[in-house]
Amino acid sequence: MNPLVNIVILNWNGAVDTIECLESLRKLQGVSYRITICDNASTDNSLSIIARWAEQQQMTCRLVKPGDEPKAACADITLIDNGANLGFAAGNNTGIQYALAQVDVEYVWLLNNDTVVESDTLENLVRRAASDANIGICGSLIKFYDDRSIIQAVGGCRFNTFKAWRGVNFHNHWATACS
Repeated sequence: MNPLVNIVILNWNGAVDTIECLESLRKLQGVSYRITICDNASTDNSLSIIARWAEQQQMTCRLVKPGDEPKAACADITLIDNGANLGFAAGNNTGIQYALAQVDVEYVWLLNNDTVVESDTLENLVRRAASDANIGICGSLIKFYDDRSIIQAVGGCRFNTFKAWRGVNFHNHWATACS
């Protein structure tokens, strides 16, 4: 089984970072995916820069507005012009809603636009999610960009290297909520 994953990325005046993220996504192995980029009213021509990059990579690209009807298998990359800076949560929500409206999408992977992924990351996340029907969300091991030997977070949780322990900080209280 090869489930389809829709990768949602939020962009705001960050075409260079977003393109570096896209270049790393092109190296993903073992999983079928589409990419949805939500743009929060960038003023640096991000949408056209990303569309031009996609064209140069011979990837299909489609520009839509929030609420447009998703078209399954229509494009490698869907660019959603949010029309305003909606902030992080609402900006991503347009992409998540778009992804979930596609009947053939089984998973949604939310990425920051300044993320660079390893080629087996998505395959490992899907394998883990598929291994237990009770899993509703998975997080990744996140390393610092400048020094990939240093772990920044584990599964969305902060990692304490001194205690080899991970946890989530809720208003300065740590909990071991990640698995």
